[in-house]
Amino acid sequence: MKEHTFSVSGIHCETCESRIQTELGQLDGLQDVKADHHNQTVTVSYDATVVDEATVGARLDALGYPLAM
Repeated sequence: MKEHTFSVSGIHCETCESRIQTELGQLDGLQDVKADHHNQTVTVSYDATVVDEATVGARLDALGYPLAM
């Protein structure tokens, strides 16, 4: 298992956190998802043989939570 923390824009509240955790949780290979609206971060634990960071980042963007630069 690998872990990565993404800096994400647009996480405003606990509802946003819940949506991110639910939607990302459906991706194959993700073991754990923790969104934090206070820090504007999403931390994932994942199986790198199944999913990669680019796929997770693209999914966040598709959900309306783009990666912060």
